[in-house]
Amino acid sequence: MTPQSLGIIRSIVGAHLGLWGVSNLEDIRDRVVLAIDELLANVLDHAMDPRDATAKDAKLLVLRIPGALVAVVTDADTTVPNDSTELDETSEDGRGLLLVKSVSDDFGVSVNKDGKDIWAKFLCPETGVAAEGGLR
Repeated sequence: MTPQSLGIIRSIVGAHLGLWGVSNLEDIRDRVVLAIDELLANVLDHAMDPRDATAKDAKLLVLRIPGALVAVVTDADTTVPNDSTELDETSEDGRGLLLVKSVSDDFGVSVNKDGKDIWAKFLCPETGVAAEGGLR
């Protein structure tokens, strides 16, 4: 993954949400795309793959479940991200997870021996479009 790929990923996710009928639901599409963009940017800026320090790889999964959308970003770094609410006003970084928390309805991190999953959940009314499926 590169910084240039983030725009492509935003477009793909936005188009897929449109297929699910989500793109016309208030601000949900924008919040989902913003959160995914921020989580992937965090991988580029902070994640270290113990197998290859130069690798900046992540997996993205977006699921439509009954009543919600869930976005999961997985990377190989086992470091728990800092989501402190106590930030230095002059700091140029450290606000990404606060942003994700503020635009999502629920948020969490799961760490295992192979890396971590960071997920954000967005409550979403049913649209009449099939609520099954995922984007990988």
